[in-house]
Amino acid sequence: MNPFSYICPMKNLLSHLLPCVCLLLALCACRSHAYPPVLGKVDSLLNAGVTGGAYVLLDSMAADMQEERKSVQMHYRLLRVKADDKSFVPHTSDTVILSILHYCQQWHGWPYCAEAFYYAGRVYCDLGDTPRALDYFEKALDVLDKGEGKLLESLIHSQMGTLFMSQNLYREALQAYRKSLQCDSLRGDKLGMTYDYRDIGRAYWAVEQADSALHYYNKSYRWCEMLGEKDLGGEVQKHLASVYIRQGETEKAGWALQKAFKEIQHMDESGIYSVAAFYYHELGQLDSAKWYYQKDVETGNLEAREWANRGMAEIALAEGKPVAAARHLYQSLTLWDSITKKMNTKEVRRSYELYNYRLYEKENKRLEQVNARKNVIIAVVCGVSFIVLCALCLYYVQEKRKKKQRHLAIAKMQAEIYRNSQLFIEEKKRMISDLTVKIDDLKHQLQDSQVGYQQLMQEKELLACTVRGLEEEHNKRLLERELFFGSALHQSLRGKEKRGQKMCEEDWRQLEEQLNQSFDNFSKKIKKLGNLKEQEVRVCLLVKAGFPNKSIAQFISLSPEAVTSIRRRLAQKILGKDKGAKDWDDFVRSL
Repeated sequence: MNPFSYICPMKNLLSHLLPCVCLLLALCACRSHAYPPVLGKVDSLLNAGVTGGAYVLLDSMAADMQEERKSVQMHYRLLRVKADDKSFVPHTSDTVILSILHYCQQWHGWPYCAEAFYYAGRVYCDLGDTPRALDYFEKALDVLDKGEGKLLESLIHSQMGTLFMSQNLYREALQAYRKSLQCDSLRGDKLGMTYDYRDIGRAYWAVEQADSALHYYNKSYRWCEMLGEKDLGGEVQKHLASVYIRQGETEKAGWALQKAFKEIQHMDESGIYSVAAFYYHELGQLDSAKWYYQKDVETGNLEAREWANRGMAEIALAEGKPVAAARHLYQSLTLWDSITKKMNTKEVRRSYELYNYRLYEKENKRLEQVNARKNVIIAVVCGVSFIVLCALCLYYVQEKRKKKQRHLAIAKMQAEIYRNSQLFIEEKKRMISDLTVKIDDLKHQLQDSQVGYQQLMQEKELLACTVRGLEEEHNKRLLERELFFGSALHQSLRGKEKRGQKMCEEDWRQLEEQLNQSFDNFSKKIKKLGNLKEQEVRVCLLVKAGFPNKSIAQFISLSPEAVTSIRRRLAQKILGKDKGAKDWDDFVRSL
């Protein structure tokens, strides 16, 4: 043994530290980031329109949200915004949604970014900031997964169409509504398609394409009838009545108006009174027109009340009532002033929104530049760190190689010293002695192996002779079997089988003799199995002769079921209770 073999290179501390660090990072990476299942349930409730239950669950989680990680907190806030939107609670501040959007900018892979941008658009719709709302809707479309987010995509296009309509951008609105219809069609959302048809009809009517408007309004109403949406159907009929009146088709307008009054549930909020007043005014039924104008004055908005007073002023002049006409005309002018102020305010607000939007875009560009600079700095730092790490790794590898070479050189020198020592000579002599003992053992084993080899060869010859005898016996049996099946007796029995004849006693005697001759006393072997009746023996003879169950029944004048019962009984009696008729046939043929 080498006395210097205990010397080995020391393990470097880094070789122990690196696996530990890698394991720790892997464990951190594998930590579950699943969202609480309650948030998923809240989302499902909101999608189903059950806002009350969603609010209850959200309130129950509020106290625990401070301890959750940032992504869960942002998801919770987003569901709060979604619940308010689904409950038609007007958004009065953008503070919450801005915090969510800030998180989206930091983590682009967050799965709820598209939904966050959509609800940002909804918030700014309520705040009256149309440019910013449209911008966030566009951002939602950019980050949306087109293969899985057809519902959200449909809502986005629908909201954009509504905003375009409010800005008198009817062509753009029509394009947005068509995209919403396409998404709902792919999803098979029939109710969504019903609303889309209605909105497309409104857009066509706004650009004065009456035929297209009527086509889509009628399509929407047919879907309303199929789905049982009476209130929506009444609203569509109101729009149809308005178009028919403008087209001069008063009869169709009357039918549409009647259906609208039957199906609309909230008359005061639907604008149906304005359409009815216009219809009866056009027909010259002034009393009905005045009644509906008065209902419009009581329940309508500024535009409806101004229009109703103007219509009542016309009727009063036609009836020769100048005082009443002047009163209504004064009220109309007063309301028109309010409308003008409102429109001016809206224009000012629109300009202010545009100015704010430009400031917002400017700030966005500035932040993008700042982020770009940060990204460059991060990239440089990462690059330098990578280079330094590579240099350290290279240095470590080179040092380890040098250390290994030093150890090899030292080991080589120690081995050379050992070879020149007395210990090395004694060790070699001991090895020669051990080899001599092993050689003697191998000689004895070789002699024993030769004896065993001769015995195995004799056994092999004996087995070969046995196999040849068995093969000759097997071939003999096959030949005898072929001779039996080709014998005149067997051919005669086959002829009787075809003609449906029975076997006589001479046939039975010849069959038994032929089988005994061909199959080494077959009948004696069968009878030795037990006290078999003559009928059972004959069944076995016919089975051995290769006849089917039906032919056996013919030869012994029994039914096929009785023959099967005999075979099954013999099998259970001799082979075992779990055996059947087929098992008995196989056994008989093997004898």
